[in-house]
Amino acid sequence: MGKLKGFLVGLTTFVGATALTAGGIALNNHFNKDKITLSYGDKTYFGDQVNSGATDDIQTEVQLDKNLSELNAICKENNFMLMLVVCPATNMFRADLQIVYGSEQVESNLMNSNLYQLVVSNPALQFKGWSLSENGPLLENFDSIYKNEVVIVYAITEQATPFYAEILGQTYTCQKTTEGISIEIDPTSVAPEGYTFIGWSLSSSTDLDNLTDLSNISEGQMVYAVFVNENNEPYDIAEHSFTLTLNYWMSALEGQQIKSIMYYNGNYLEDVNFCNSILNEDGTFYNFVGFYKNQTVDEFNPELVVDLNSFVPNSNATLYALYERDENYYTAYDFSSISFQWESVWGMNISAYTTLKNDLTDATNYAKSFVPFDLSEGKTFVGWSTVENDPESIVDFSSTSVVAGATYYAIFQDILE
Repeated sequence: MGKLKGFLVGLTTFVGATALTAGGIALNNHFNKDKITLSYGDKTYFGDQVNSGATDDIQTEVQLDKNLSELNAICKENNFMLMLVVCPATNMFRADLQIVYGSEQVESNLMNSNLYQLVVSNPALQFKGWSLSENGPLLENFDSIYKNEVVIVYAITEQATPFYAEILGQTYTCQKTTEGISIEIDPTSVAPEGYTFIGWSLSSSTDLDNLTDLSNISEGQMVYAVFVNENNEPYDIAEHSFTLTLNYWMSALEGQQIKSIMYYNGNYLEDVNFCNSILNEDGTFYNFVGFYKNQTVDEFNPELVVDLNSFVPNSNATLYALYERDENYYTAYDFSSISFQWESVWGMNISAYTTLKNDLTDATNYAKSFVPFDLSEGKTFVGWSTVENDPESIVDFSSTSVVAGATYYAIFQDILE
């Protein structure tokens, strides 16, 4: 009985993801990585997966290489049921071996399984029900599953298109499931002071004439949360909010970014992006100071630096990321990027260099002193060209400066023996 007990510990409740390939049904044991093979025609449902169950030493006694008929015999002899739950759409499975006392317990095991939770939380899928075959009819009850042997149960799904809900100016992706509508935020919990959530509108957050039940929403449709005060007047977020526009330097590859955030009732409707300092390949460093009220810095004024943790806009506002180097200050508008690209044994390498538009000295020195790495054997670097694979366009940086926003390509030649 010790061997069987080990098998029980080894298989109880785990989830895996795998490809569907030909062969037998294979499960792996967590400790010795040997396969537990369940022969089932010429199909493989589970592939080579590692058991992520308990770590009791008895798990090392897991029985290996049992075919379906042998496992059925073990289950019948010991009053066990081995239920293998499969979701073909996601290539996930779950194995559950235990004593089962009725169809209600089977249903409970299925609905409380990790696999089911992963399926219903996937916005791209709509769970339809359970079946005893991949393309078979849905089960109306679980009486046919309740048996002391190996049973394979399929989670039947179909592709789903989510619908969208706007709550106080913020858009959320929502999903219909068999249990109803799944929305990540409860609109009643964010109702503005003095207002009550009354339902959803098909047209706008101020339209009281087109309220609808979410069960009637079509896939891909947008609905709007409606809030009213004691006079039944709708809450118009445009009258109570301001737009904060941030301009910042994301990275040399992505360049300047502009982000608009709505602010109302003392809160931003989404997280505010904070900027990173700029570090170039040659070690030049621009330290991010904060956001600045002016687009340019004629003379640095610390009173114009804004702490977004405490900034309260009383009108629409625009702020600019501010950077400092050697006691000189620049906003995101002062920068440009230059791309240096070269081939290596690993494929295309790119060094995107952030530089000041009105001072290209560092970027030019970087190009002049650049030493590529991971070169193919027998190749030597001969310079930068404005045209890919064109040695005739090599730029002489000893007398020429780099150009802001330009792309330069590394040129290599064979080393002559």
